[in-house]
Amino acid sequence: MVESLIKIQQLMAESRFVEAQRLIEGHLIDKNMMGSNELIIVYFECLLSQQKTIPDELLLIHVDKIIEKDLESAQRWISLIDQSNKKNEQSRILLEIRIAEKQGLNTRLYELIQKILKLRIQKYQTETPQIISEFVEKYFSNDLDIKLLMLSMDFMSFNLVSIEEKIRELILSCYESPPRRGLTKKLKKIEDFLSSAGKLYHLEIYKTLLSLMLNGLREKKDFKRLIEVIIYFEDVKLQIVALHLLDQLSLENITKNYSIEIKKNREFSLVYVSKYFPELKKYFVSERSKIKVQSDFDEMTIDLSLEKSNKRIAKEEKEHIITSDERMVPHLVEIQNYSIDQLLDLSVSLYQSELYFAAAEVAQMASKLSANNVDILKSKYLKITSLFHLRDYRAIVDESLEALKTAETQNDILSFLYTMAEAHIRLGENQAAIGILKKIIHIDDQYRFAKMKLEELDAI
Repeated sequence: MVESLIKIQQLMAESRFVEAQRLIEGHLIDKNMMGSNELIIVYFECLLSQQKTIPDELLLIHVDKIIEKDLESAQRWISLIDQSNKKNEQSRILLEIRIAEKQGLNTRLYELIQKILKLRIQKYQTETPQIISEFVEKYFSNDLDIKLLMLSMDFMSFNLVSIEEKIRELILSCYESPPRRGLTKKLKKIEDFLSSAGKLYHLEIYKTLLSLMLNGLREKKDFKRLIEVIIYFEDVKLQIVALHLLDQLSLENITKNYSIEIKKNREFSLVYVSKYFPELKKYFVSERSKIKVQSDFDEMTIDLSLEKSNKRIAKEEKEHIITSDERMVPHLVEIQNYSIDQLLDLSVSLYQSELYFAAAEVAQMASKLSANNVDILKSKYLKITSLFHLRDYRAIVDESLEALKTAETQNDILSFLYTMAEAHIRLGENQAAIGILKKIIHIDDQYRFAKMKLEELDAI
């Protein structure tokens, strides 16, 4: 190897570049000689002496090998790579990124990272090179523009799990990068990006959150959207963002109650609130945090312990777990000036979303506002239907009795009598149920369900 290098250098000193080139290329074919940096450098010098172009592939390989040891030489050789060669463009930029990072040129590094991410998006390449991810995390972890570019790559693969995690990080980064200068502008940029992304299925909730944060409550349906936001988020940090939204909307009582529920979250940290949301600290450190939410649902919770149905008579409803977020819904609805029709529609919507406690409470609100029997019976029916899922059979008996005071048509009377009989059966009060079923059959001897239920009871 040493002898060969001496001979090559002698040929170059005599300006016999063609011969030197041939000799070098002969050695480069030998796998044992290919890895020699000295030989490669002599070859490059030989080609340059002849005003020939050094193959880009060789330059890329060589720069990659020496970049950690000889930064100055790496800069020299990478500058000779053809900038118009699209084939090797990304490889060249990745090397330039490494050089910029070594030199501490953050502005240059930022521009190059943006450039390569845009290139990969144009080519529909969904994977982010590891070195890019590392440098972004190290130097630009809170930079919104770069994060949006990386999110664009996730959208190309439509990985909803990864997309949701990145959206979450983006929103939080707007608050976790104090001071909050340009907060509105950042949130708007995220909203615009998501709006341009098309349908996001369950992740539409993030569009809703951003819209409410930027525009507040502008119309009635926005309040329903606010309820959906509060119910959806289980991550404590996003719950705190939602609390910040409630505070900004001046919904004081709801904000207080919601802060109590957030504090129950095992991941809750007062240090986090103090650091990033100091204006919310008042909800967690004052005497107000000791206030307990008291409402009708507490009684319903107690009543649940009495519910033991006779499984030979009726199949038990699947147990419905009432979350703290669901308990918040009636409080949110209560402060709004909804009409009876809007409350009934909202109750139906909540029932269809399997939020039975909230549906029952909203139906009760409609019942109190109802001025005619038709609306009263609609609200009673909605509440009773929801109460079956809550297993609050004693309440069903009471509501059915109240409904019977208003019912006028035979169909309504029979319907509420039957629900009352069904509730007695679930409570194990078979004799009371038999008496009601007989009354139904006396009114209408063709009432098939009452007959079948009565036969089942008689058989026991």
